[in-house]
Amino acid sequence: MVRKIDIEVALAAEGEQRLVALKLDEGTSVAEGYRQGLAAMFSCSQEQQWREAPLGIFGQKVRDPDTAELKHGDRIEAYAPLKIDPKQARRARANNKSGAR
Repeated sequence: MVRKIDIEVALAAEGEQRLVALKLDEGTSVAEGYRQGLAAMFSCSQEQQWREAPLGIFGQKVRDPDTAELKHGDRIEAYAPLKIDPKQARRARANNKSGAR
């Protein structure tokens, strides 16, 4: 008999956060768990934008989600692409402060 594990899939986008809890077979890959989480959260059209997102477990990027196995209690996180490079954002803020004097 295959043992079950409890995991969560979390997504955060502008103004919206989603979290779904799943019960999966032990040995399920991070990628498969993520796909099942997306299917539970979205319709196909909404899901598309998240398919290629980098994945992590509790803030640690997963190098190969297709082979990494989930453990009981894991939370898969999908990382949305940055809208602006953090270095550019800091530079813009610094320029705005220096120009405001």
